[in-house]
Amino acid sequence: MLKPAAATAQTELAMVTLDQLVPRDHLLRLIDTHIRFDFIREKTEGLYCASNGRPAIDPVVLFTMLFIGYLFGVRSERRLVREIEVNVAYRWFLGLRLTDKVPDASTLSQNRRPSHREGYLHKREYAYDAQSDSYRCPAGQVIVYRGTNRMGYREYASAPSQCRQCPQRARCTQSQNAQKLITRHLWQHFKEQIDGNRLTELGKRLYGPRKETVERSFADAKELHGHRYARFRGQAKVQAQCLLSAACQNMKKIALLLARRAAALLSPRFRLYRALVGVLRGQHLLLSQTRPADRRCDSVSAVV
Repeated sequence: MLKPAAATAQTELAMVTLDQLVPRDHLLRLIDTHIRFDFIREKTEGLYCASNGRPAIDPVVLFTMLFIGYLFGVRSERRLVREIEVNVAYRWFLGLRLTDKVPDASTLSQNRRPSHREGYLHKREYAYDAQSDSYRCPAGQVIVYRGTNRMGYREYASAPSQCRQCPQRARCTQSQNAQKLITRHLWQHFKEQIDGNRLTELGKRLYGPRKETVERSFADAKELHGHRYARFRGQAKVQAQCLLSAACQNMKKIALLLARRAAALLSPRFRLYRALVGVLRGQHLLLSQTRPADRRCDSVSAVV
C-alpha cells in the first residue's frame, strides 16, 4: 500500500548529530583518521595579530576547503561554497555545524595573492654568469655577489648609482635605495644539471616509459580532481593547482592504504598467521637452547 507523503518531514525536528549523518566508509573519514592538518595553523600563526583586528577564519578551514574542491573535482570556488553549504560530509570534515556560515568564495580568492607584480621583470630575464658569479640585468648592468644569508641563498645586489637613472627601474625594483636584490640558492646548479640531463639522449629515452608510471596519475587527476582545465591564469597559479591536485591524490592513497592495513590486522586470517608465527618462533628458540646441551653430551660419551 502506498502511504501518503509526510507533509511535515522537511520541517520536523530530529535529535541527530552531524557525525551520524556521515557514512562510516566515506573517503573524508579515512583522510581525517590518518592525516592531520594542524601544522597549517602553526605555520601561519605569525601572520595573524594576537591582540588586534577582527576574528580570523581558521587557516586550516580555508586550506581544507580548497582540499575538498581539488579532491572531488569542484571546478570553481563559488561552486565549492555552495557544495559545502548542502553537503553534511564536507561540513563534518571542516568542523562546521549545520548552522555555521561557510566562508565566502571571495575570502578564498583574497588568500591567493600573486607572488609576482604585474609589469615587473621576471627573474629569468636576469642572466646568470657562472664564471664571474654575477647576474646581468636586461639593461646590461652587472649585479654582483654580496653575501649568503642564513637560509642558504646567495644574494646579488646592484649598484644604486647605476640603477637610480635606469629607465627600467620602475619594472625592476621599488626599493628606496634604488638597489636590485636577486637571490640564488646554494644548490641551484644541481637543479640546472637535472634540467640539462632531461635533454640528453638518455633523458629522452627515459622519457618514453612515463606512460607506464605517471600517465595514470595524470589521468586520475584529470578525471577526478578537476585537472582537465586550468582554474587560473599565470604559471604560478596553475602550478599551485597542480600541487594541490597531487597532494589530494597522495593523501587519498595514504588514507586508503592505511585503512586496508588496519582492516587486515583485524582479520581472522591475520590473527591465525600471527599465532603460527609465534609458535614457530617458540620452537626455534627451544631448539637453539637444546642443541648445545646435546653436543656436550656427545662429547662426554666420546671421552668415556
